[in-house]
Amino acid sequence: METTTPSRVRTSTSTVPRTYNTEPELKNHVDKVVAWVGTYFEVKIPPDTFYDKEDGTTDNLRLTLEPRKSASPRDKMWVILNSTSQVMYGMPDLLQVGDHEYYLKATDKGGLTAVDALEIQVRNFFLKEPSPVKFTARFQGDHESVLNDVNKKIQLVKKLGFAFGDRNSSSITLQNITRGSIVVEWTNNTLPFDQCPKDQIEAIGRKIYDEQRKPRHHFISAMEPEFRLEDVAISLTVAAASISTGFSGSL
Repeated sequence: METTTPSRVRTSTSTVPRTYNTEPELKNHVDKVVAWVGTYFEVKIPPDTFYDKEDGTTDNLRLTLEPRKSASPRDKMWVILNSTSQVMYGMPDLLQVGDHEYYLKATDKGGLTAVDALEIQVRNFFLKEPSPVKFTARFQGDHESVLNDVNKKIQLVKKLGFAFGDRNSSSITLQNITRGSIVVEWTNNTLPFDQCPKDQIEAIGRKIYDEQRKPRHHFISAMEPEFRLEDVAISLTVAAASISTGFSGSL
């Protein structure tokens, strides 16, 4: 009887090539950013700022923004980086006037980083020349809830821009937020300083008030539900005081 012995199966091991993760590279510096007190700004980080051999352009990397020097929680919160949209945005106040240095860090999927040092210069739009007109509105609520929350202030400014039919909310400059419910003072930074822009001021006033000098429904509804209007007024500087607007009204 013929017998067979099982044959031994030989196994061979193959070496899997080891992959190396290279660091991202800074390709193009982000330009210096100039921001204005009380005014919303945003900057889209360009996709060609960084490049990673494995992951590709900036939009495939994780971005973070850190102040070069240690900062208080309040200082950190006036500028924010949305890591999803890769948009840097903010709204500085008088405390931030000056030059600020930040580190923009890009991290690849392997955890390696590249860094760009960027500068944000904060300036006061009305340091030398006051605006010819000031708007004051009173809303229901606690002023601290808006004063200490940059996202809430940005929401307020965007709603004011929408109420005036202006998609560019950067034309609105917040000047003050005080107690007494929520008292907000702002101006329109597109108005000229060297002359009294009568027609422009009156046109803005007509967007706020109706023929009975009451706040228009559109203006009220544009601010709600986050900001419920109690009253709103327009005041003029000495240079523009000759304009007889009669613009002042409450609900």
